[in-house]
Amino acid sequence: MAAGACGPRSHPTRILGGPRRLRPAAGSRPRDEPLAAQVSIRELSPRLSGRNRVGLGERGRRGGRRPADRHARGESPPPHGGIVTVRRLDKPFSEERIRRSISRILRENALCSISTVAPGHRPHINTAYFCYTSDLVLYFLSDPDSRHCRNLERSPSLAMTVFRSVQEWGGQDRGLQLFGTGARTSGRAVADAERTYAARFAPYAKWMKGMSRAERRQAALLRSYAFYRFLPDRIKILDEAEFGGAIFVTALIVRGRRGNTAIRWSVTERLSP
Repeated sequence: MAAGACGPRSHPTRILGGPRRLRPAAGSRPRDEPLAAQVSIRELSPRLSGRNRVGLGERGRRGGRRPADRHARGESPPPHGGIVTVRRLDKPFSEERIRRSISRILRENALCSISTVAPGHRPHINTAYFCYTSDLVLYFLSDPDSRHCRNLERSPSLAMTVFRSVQEWGGQDRGLQLFGTGARTSGRAVADAERTYAARFAPYAKWMKGMSRAERRQAALLRSYAFYRFLPDRIKILDEAEFGGAIFVTALIVRGRRGNTAIRWSVTERLSP
């Protein structure tokens, strides 16, 4: 999905679904175009005919003859996909709209992918259930001896993606990329994390208060785990229903000393064929 994109790159990059290339736009900032005219990210890839919609390794398993190669019959080969560029738009969005998009995506998803830095500066990724607060503090419960938790002890750098894996090709995509720092909770933060987690996941609250032997055994296992707090300071949003097709919105998360949090628009980018 397109939520895994990380903005402009210095070299051409393949886009899933077709041979088009992605590279940063050159020259001056382009004129902003109406969002209603934008297409979905998937429409930037060439459309396949019905008989050619075959995955890798599937053609040999299907019956019938393989379609003849048009180039072998003397016809000209089809043109390659055009260049897809990442363009910055002079189009800020209000904090209200950005918050609405973030809240909707977090609310409709319970799982996230977590990226940490392993020894030797190698990337490591894992999945976990998460909960969150209105001030964009995210918590997850995990084994302190796991690889990603040990990575956080060495380096607090953490990135997270949140998206629905059942999204369909050709629809309006949405997902989040969050960047910041993570650490094991301590002190009052432990109670805050447990209360927020129990409010979202009812079975957790039931097991922790249960009286049966099975519930007490499950509670003992959960108590051997620890809550970890993730404080994102930058977030990249793909929400085509809210912001338009192929539009990425980056916002900064500014945290005040009294716990209040502000979200400030930073950059709007569009993938353009």
